[in-house]
Amino acid sequence: MAEYYYTETEDQTLMEQLGNYVELQKEKVVLNLVEKSSNTLANLAVKVIFMVMALLAITMFCFGFAIFLNYRLENPFVGFFITGALLVLAGFVLYFMGKNWLADFIGNDLIDNIFKEGENHEE
Repeated sequence: MAEYYYTETEDQTLMEQLGNYVELQKEKVVLNLVEKSSNTLANLAVKVIFMVMALLAITMFCFGFAIFLNYRLENPFVGFFITGALLVLAGFVLYFMGKNWLADFIGNDLIDNIFKEGENHEE
């Protein structure tokens, strides 16, 4: 039977390996945080761009509708007043029926994006 003798170099290499392991784990945590934050910011940017584009589309539709009403009612201002009143009414309805819809739209998606596990990562 072979005898095993303790050597001091085994402790040193074990401590070096442990130090390397700790450093690699710190790097992994930092890289995961960077990846999640970049994904979250990209997702937020896409949502903001989508909302700006939707707002521009609604604005163009409202101008077109107001000009159409002006033409049909043969008055250069009435169509804009009617469209403005409809927008104020729609704003009140949206405000009172769903007060937190914007926060839910952005916030829940951001939280899901932060806490979801990566598809390509093995923990």
